[in-house]
Amino acid sequence: MPEFLKTGSSPKTNGGAQTLDVPAIVKGVIDDIRARGDEAVRSYSEKFDKWSPASFRLSKPQIDEIISSVPEQIVADIKTAQHNVRAFAEAQRGTITDLEIEISPGVHLGHKNIPIDCVGAYIPGGRYPLLASAHMTILTAKVAGVPKVIACTPPINGEIPSSTVAAMHHAGADEIWILGGVQAIAAMALGTETMPRANFIAGPGNPFVAEAKRQLFGDIGIDLPAGPTEVLIVADHKADPTTVAVDLLSQAEHGPDSPAVLITTSREVGETSIREVDRLLKILPTAPIASVSWDRFGEVVLVETLDEAYKLADDYTSEHVQILTENPREALKKMSNYGALFLGEKTCVSYGDKVIGTNHVLPTKKAGRFTGGLWVGKFLKTVTYQEVTSASQSGELGRLCGRAARAENFEGHARSGDLRAHLYLGDNVRCSLRDSRGPCQRCRKRNIECVWKRSSTQLDTSSEEFQGSPLTNVVEDLQMLHAAINKILVGNRQLPLDPLRSTSAGTGLPPLESPDLQQHQDEAENMEPTTRDEDTGIRDSVEPLNQVPIKSLYEVTQLGSLRPRQLSPPRSANSAPGSTRLLSDIVSQGKLDWNDALRLTMRFLNKTDYYLYGVLHGFDSIESIRHASPLLFTAICTVSALHEPHGEALFQICSLELRTLISSFVFAPKATVHDFQGLCIASFWLSDISWSVSGLAIRRAIEFQLEHSFEIVVGDKQSQRRSGTKIQFTSDEDALSCLRVWYLFFICDHHMSILYGRPSSFGVQAAVNNWERYFKVMPKSITDTRISSQIELLLILEKVTQLLGPDIHARTPLIFKTQLKLFDQQLDQWLSSWTIRYEQHQRIGEYPRKSLTIHYLFAKLFLTSHVFRGLSSDPNKDPIPQEFYEMAQDAVRSARSIIDLVTGDETMKAAFVGMPHYYHTFVAYSCSFLLKLHTEYHQHLGLECQDILLAISRVIELCQRTACASYHLVRWMGAGLQKLSKNYEAALAKGAMRRQEPTLASDDRMNQLQPFDSEIGSEFGTLVDSEARWDMSRDAEGLFSEICQDVIPSTSQIGNSLYPTDGNAAQADTGQFDQDWGFVSPTFGSEYLGFGLL
Repeated sequence: MPEFLKTGSSPKTNGGAQTLDVPAIVKGVIDDIRARGDEAVRSYSEKFDKWSPASFRLSKPQIDEIISSVPEQIVADIKTAQHNVRAFAEAQRGTITDLEIEISPGVHLGHKNIPIDCVGAYIPGGRYPLLASAHMTILTAKVAGVPKVIACTPPINGEIPSSTVAAMHHAGADEIWILGGVQAIAAMALGTETMPRANFIAGPGNPFVAEAKRQLFGDIGIDLPAGPTEVLIVADHKADPTTVAVDLLSQAEHGPDSPAVLITTSREVGETSIREVDRLLKILPTAPIASVSWDRFGEVVLVETLDEAYKLADDYTSEHVQILTENPREALKKMSNYGALFLGEKTCVSYGDKVIGTNHVLPTKKAGRFTGGLWVGKFLKTVTYQEVTSASQSGELGRLCGRAARAENFEGHARSGDLRAHLYLGDNVRCSLRDSRGPCQRCRKRNIECVWKRSSTQLDTSSEEFQGSPLTNVVEDLQMLHAAINKILVGNRQLPLDPLRSTSAGTGLPPLESPDLQQHQDEAENMEPTTRDEDTGIRDSVEPLNQVPIKSLYEVTQLGSLRPRQLSPPRSANSAPGSTRLLSDIVSQGKLDWNDALRLTMRFLNKTDYYLYGVLHGFDSIESIRHASPLLFTAICTVSALHEPHGEALFQICSLELRTLISSFVFAPKATVHDFQGLCIASFWLSDISWSVSGLAIRRAIEFQLEHSFEIVVGDKQSQRRSGTKIQFTSDEDALSCLRVWYLFFICDHHMSILYGRPSSFGVQAAVNNWERYFKVMPKSITDTRISSQIELLLILEKVTQLLGPDIHARTPLIFKTQLKLFDQQLDQWLSSWTIRYEQHQRIGEYPRKSLTIHYLFAKLFLTSHVFRGLSSDPNKDPIPQEFYEMAQDAVRSARSIIDLVTGDETMKAAFVGMPHYYHTFVAYSCSFLLKLHTEYHQHLGLECQDILLAISRVIELCQRTACASYHLVRWMGAGLQKLSKNYEAALAKGAMRRQEPTLASDDRMNQLQPFDSEIGSEFGTLVDSEARWDMSRDAEGLFSEICQDVIPSTSQIGNSLYPTDGNAAQADTGQFDQDWGFVSPTFGSEYLGFGLL
């Protein structure tokens, strides 16, 4: 029977914190932050910590400065402790392996260990800087492979805890925030305007922090339900009472509610230890806390044997259990409930807390009965997968699944198994074919593949007797002739021949398809109503009352033209070149030589495609693309011809064919994802048609329900059922290709919206707003990483547009400064968070990282240039508001950085010709922006005029030296910028002469300056309107039209082979072009170049 030599005065309570309603207080804070975001976070930080800096997140320069102030010995000790933690964590990680077994032939089961993608680490520090918590949380998460760790720690007495920041930084934190308490936990768990949302939060804290983690569990994962620190010591007669007393108090000083318990087999050790504790409390600096804890929760228990001690210790289930016995390793065998064991007097709990390497985030409040402490495995998700590659095994499993599911009355589950038994074992099949083409009525209703048995009179082409026989060639020849005749008939607007009876009678050979014939048949079929049901005219089900109106009209009329569109199954990216499908494209029609087509296609596949994220990586040959989509094939050839030196003639041929195909696509009743990929390519690279094509593509993509591929890719079965979409794909890869195209349309649409200053065609799209779910599914794909980063950036810029509006004459209100700075911080965070995710590309090297930087600079320029909007051209009467001066400087720096990056970086120069035209547009805009800004505001902003002319000359040189067809946008940019620079130099010269004229008074001086301003306007493209407002777009198009005057051919001339197509670089340099500027970009000018942004 245990004997208590000392008991606590209040063992059933846990300290003074319970005098407050902690759960209610915490809930109020969380609810407020959920509603108000950053505003609420700041108010609670001011209230609880008296802390409200400009930014809670530390920048890299701030971190470096803070760490430099930390004593070298502390930094060295931090690194030593982290070395130990890392070594142990890496050893733990090595024990966690992926698994795959084959439980039967063709049935594979496995699991993978995937790191959580974003973790929040809380490093407490209310009373003292708890450096070790940084090692235990941040470093362990990084060893597990977590790509992003956000770390928060509170200020201490209104100061940044420099040592803690050093520990957080060296542990590997990706973001460091000086933010504490419930507000930090809620911000990390919920996400705010500035704080990224974490999916898991680790780290100890006070009762309020622990309660916040408990309440937010479910929204996010947490390491452990935390409680007060606990220590329990098991000691025999050989234990040193002083050691016992010191080790008990080392944990009691954590807080006034920290239990410290001694279980001993020696009365002498127990009683002496009590006296030693009392003695030490008189000299211990932390005695005010430790004495309360010892008085209220300290216990000393005497037992007869160590076995009894171990059993009692298991009942306590303490966080820290220290074994001070003659044979301490005996506890490893006999104890099972604890957070961590500390064996022998040569170790102690403090080692584990601070330096030894095991994790100190441990279970409290008896949680050790069912869980261990924080470790590498907590930051990993062990997820399972299965794959069945054997058809027979799938069929057998289907039979078993059907029986098992029906035993539980789950008919839907049973039918899923039945389907595979039907497909792979032929169970219960009665397919009735009315026209021998399938699918039969039964399989069509169930939306499954039709499988039937041929009659004995049908020819079995799969037999060895038929394969390779002359009859095979006869049938294929007949099919080819039949298809060719039908193509001629359709071309002459006559009805096609009936189908060949040989193929419809069951030869098993696929009929040859003529695309023109198929389209003609589809369009004709769409104009004819159909019966409600093939057999009885009665529908199997009634549409719900909440259906959209057009469905009701279709239900009434049954017109095929009203039927909801569905994507046709995509043909394989590597479809067999020997396919019997009759190709009809620009090559088969003799318009483009096959060798030219091969060269253009492989140029695109090997490099150009990767500038647009590499969405065509599934294709590896020209034949695979030709079979996939003539539209895609022609778009590729058109873009490559534009990028090819002296490719003018090829470009004209391909461009006219592409326009024809796009026109046909407007009314096409069927489409594949590859058709949409072709439209995507045209939208990104062909500046003359991008606005029109992207608008058409988006409308038709919505019609064909491309956005529903998101639900398939992310595995959201519930949303699929709720949306009622019938879109189907042959594989997950096809669904992913479809979703990527949908996202590219969003990106292109928002690029166009920015460039043209027009509203976006996209409304609220769940697939776009929930892009993070897509990114989580494809975390290691560079293609999907680049797409995701672009989506997030454009969503930020969309908010900018929504805030400031499209009116270029409206001045930006000063009250928007705070919001503009917030957007600026979000752009900085965007660059920081995505840079670490970008990797070297095997085809285009460092280009993805460099393009990330240039997109960041584009966005910064777009944002900060708004501070000039609505200003007049007279900086004396209408100066830049002081509040916006810093952002004006940022705009100048961003524009200059764009120019420097494009002209000074070898990777960007090599990619210049192949970039989508959005890049060229912003390069041109950056040059124009700087030139026009220097004309009026160079004195106010301290700008160096000759320096900008030198920088723009490098852009002109790059444009003129770029090897490409003379239709390419960079040729026009080079000539246009050259003239713009000359006009600018002329304007500067006139301004210098006039400023040398004497003036008698300020009014006279202003009168003298007015003619000067108007002269600059006429020379330089009219910088000001009639009301003297700053307007970069007005009349600037005339500047470029002068270059192209009198050389604009008609459309018929473009298609005429006699029209000259031998434009060269020399002509481009002098501004003398034989090609039609309107043909390349009918709306090109100030608006197209982005001059209307301001």
